[in-house]
Amino acid sequence: MGSNDLWDPFARYKKRKGVDDLFPSLFDFRPGRFAKPFKGMRQPLVDISDKGKEIEVVAELPGIDKENVDVEVSKNSITIKAKQKSASRQEDAKKGYFRQERSYSSFYRQLPLPSEVVPEKVDAEFRNGLLKVRLKKKKGASKGKAKSVRIK
Repeated sequence: MGSNDLWDPFARYKKRKGVDDLFPSLFDFRPGRFAKPFKGMRQPLVDISDKGKEIEVVAELPGIDKENVDVEVSKNSITIKAKQKSASRQEDAKKGYFRQERSYSSFYRQLPLPSEVVPEKVDAEFRNGLLKVRLKKKKGASKGKAKSVRIK
């Protein structure tokens, strides 16, 4: 740029052709960029493994209490839902402040399974923020209805 040239704020975009090139941050859907989940809601990290006669699903649900976790299994998928609410309250009349904070987090994940399973034969346990669900693989015909799972 010479000393007599005017500064053009759009100069770097003139070589590009699309709207997504003009506003890259608005249309960048890579992880950690613009397309983040809403605050307070996230998808749990999940591992699905084929263990021969059964499928094992392991989900990380940090900070969630067991009674706030729901698991539903159909012959082709598993749905994991969880909600957690908490509140903290602090007061100090001598220092003249009062504070109350609330937080809410929810988890939701519906996943297809690599093999058909029997929804009536499911074992689930929850310990230290880790949900482990073992699903018996289908041998014969199944009713195909979704079934809620009791978590141990």
